[in-house]
Amino acid sequence: MRTFIAIDLDPAIKATLVDFLKRLRKVNDRDISWSSLDGLHLTLKFLGEIQPEKVDRVKDTLVRLIPSFPTFPLVLKGTGYFPNNTKFIRVLWAGVFEQPNLMNLQREIVFHLQNQGFLSEEHPFHPHLTLGRVKSVLKLADVLNELERYQYSDFGQMTVSKITLFESRLRPLGAVYTPLAEFSLS
Repeated sequence: MRTFIAIDLDPAIKATLVDFLKRLRKVNDRDISWSSLDGLHLTLKFLGEIQPEKVDRVKDTLVRLIPSFPTFPLVLKGTGYFPNNTKFIRVLWAGVFEQPNLMNLQREIVFHLQNQGFLSEEHPFHPHLTLGRVKSVLKLADVLNELERYQYSDFGQMTVSKITLFESRLRPLGAVYTPLAEFSLS
């Protein structure tokens, strides 16, 4: 089962981002695989393909860990892409402010799951919401111009009060995300 740990977004923020995605789709709907409404979340840790018994151990870890963290604000602002090289762009994103409580939560989740064999990411955590995955960089100029227009835009803010363990099922029309468990912050 393919799994990840994430912060699910408030419906109002998702609606704002979906409106923004509609604008981007009008610019280029062929060379980018755009995120769906269900695909808008902030991934804290991608676990990958794991066995059901390992899912139970992840849940046990999160049940013990997450309540020790206070709720905190999540601010979504700006746009950009990875990597920061226009010849090799793979991901278009909306930015998330690197708030200390968010960064500590993510770091502690990764640390506690290392004991269960989950490796750290090879890149440092850069909080973002994936808007789309690039299929071809040949005709991205118009989309990049549109992203640049919104590089300082505010997409909203919410209070993070829980995190979610999701299952991700890959389908021809995109991934389907199913919540497996939710864990409340204090």
